[in-house]
Amino acid sequence: MIERLMWQLLAAAALFALASALRTGHAPALPRFEPDIWRAIAFLVVLSSFGGYGFYIACLRQRGVTYTAVMFYLTPPCAMLWAALQFGDGVDTAGWIGGGLAALGVMLALRVVGQRREDAGPGASADAAAG
Repeated sequence: MIERLMWQLLAAAALFALASALRTGHAPALPRFEPDIWRAIAFLVVLSSFGGYGFYIACLRQRGVTYTAVMFYLTPPCAMLWAALQFGDGVDTAGWIGGGLAALGVMLALRVVGQRREDAGPGASADAAAG
């Protein structure tokens, strides 16, 4: 899984570099060699690319499409909380209400998926039960 993901990310990087070169007329420059910049890049590569896509692929394989699609509704509240913790952004009342509604919706949807799985019998996937 990690090897395939690495090849996908390398192909995307090559395509973006080619697009940049075609648009600007020269190869994209590497960032300055400053430790903070490279720590940030490493953080983004590890957390966003390998963490995010790796979790997505693993979730698809183990839980199915329906479960994975439902979990995507938690992305905005998680990003809101991450920004609050990482950067000190404030979370207003609308943010808390929206995050709570998203969590409630995910909880209700997963309950329905679980009930359909039980109704379909042993060994049935949630996607087969939902379809």
